[in-house]
Amino acid sequence: MEWNEKTLEFLSQSFLDTLSPNPEARRDAERLLFVAAKQSNYGLAVLRLIAEPSIDEQTRQAAAFNFKNHICSRWLPCADSGISPMRDSEKEQINTLIFPLTLSSSRLIQTHLNEALAVICKHNLPAAWLPELTSSLQKAALAGHYASVNDILRVANTIFNNFRHHQSHEKGFLEILAPLLQELFLKTDSLIDCSAGGSAAMLTPLFESQSLCCRIFFSFNFQELPEFFKDHMNEWMGVFNKCLSCNYPSLESTADGLELVDDLRSAVCDNINLYMDKYEEKFQRFVEGFALAVCTLLREVSKSPIRDQLATRAINFLTTVSTTSAHHALFAVAGDNGIRDICQSIVIPNLSLREKDKQLFKMDFMEFIRRDMDGNTRRRIACELLKGLATNYKPQVTQVVSHEIHKLLSSFATNPAAQWKDKDCAIYMVLSLATNKKGAYVPTDFF
Repeated sequence: MEWNEKTLEFLSQSFLDTLSPNPEARRDAERLLFVAAKQSNYGLAVLRLIAEPSIDEQTRQAAAFNFKNHICSRWLPCADSGISPMRDSEKEQINTLIFPLTLSSSRLIQTHLNEALAVICKHNLPAAWLPELTSSLQKAALAGHYASVNDILRVANTIFNNFRHHQSHEKGFLEILAPLLQELFLKTDSLIDCSAGGSAAMLTPLFESQSLCCRIFFSFNFQELPEFFKDHMNEWMGVFNKCLSCNYPSLESTADGLELVDDLRSAVCDNINLYMDKYEEKFQRFVEGFALAVCTLLREVSKSPIRDQLATRAINFLTTVSTTSAHHALFAVAGDNGIRDICQSIVIPNLSLREKDKQLFKMDFMEFIRRDMDGNTRRRIACELLKGLATNYKPQVTQVVSHEIHKLLSSFATNPAAQWKDKDCAIYMVLSLATNKKGAYVPTDFF
């Protein structure tokens, strides 16, 4: 497909017609685009249309959606799909255009182009993107323009997700961007400290930036511990601990603000879970501080019927600590009172059936069961924490759990119709200790 005025007019009108309320006009436009997509350089032509400022935003959004689907199906199609792959020459031109275009696009267009970038990065990570990414991020960070910073970080996060599951051949990306990422992360942390009493509007872009930095940190560290992050672990872990320990009233007072703060804390929990799982020897000096911060945070989070993402990730960290031979003694410092506190303030609140759980069971009980079996619900994660504690402190845990079960059953007995959830919670606690981590039967002499 040759790029000229006629092509621009054809594509722009076709994409506009795909948005028509007239179903016949939509079908005709979709048919024309389906035929056009078989031509060489179609993807390149659509990308150039997206970059054309004279075309209205709505049409360019439709084109971006089409381009994303085109890349997904034709960048490297399966051999038995019958779809012809793009030519290498077209891919090279797309690689040249897509990165700067993504950085300069509006949020909705950027979302679609990011998905296209993710597909491209699965197969190849063009080294030519590094200078553009680095210079753009440096300029935006220096100017303190966090809307631009976050747009760039979103693109970077999409690119570096590739580091998690594919061996990267572009070590230069990490070597150059890791120091820049740390500089931005620490600078933003200082700005948050200075603006702690500021408005939600002031803090929102700063927290978005920190969340994205944390996710890129996760990608960089997923396969191995880079030397840079090994040398600068103190700086990163210090800010991570602060994120879990500090409160931000101006944000947490609203649902959207609380979700934003929890997203950052969840990303931090992902990172410390990663280090606990893969780099325990290097991470061990930070474990006690994080265990205390996570316990304190969970006492508050567990009271909320929402905040599932943060609750599950934080409990996962405590479970790992409780089952690790080198660190489980942290739970013995406070004696039986410490284990009792964890059971009462963390385990039981997360085991209790919530209103949203009841609604899900009524609407789709199979989905309710599937989620529970997958092990990603708050109830299932809380069960694993209880099992983890019992691994090394079975007598203490059994004593505490026995007492709590009797309390729950007594509450149920006073009004079975109204307090049936207490019995359900008691049953879950029994089942949690009925098998150990290896699946063997463990006696539960509660009664």
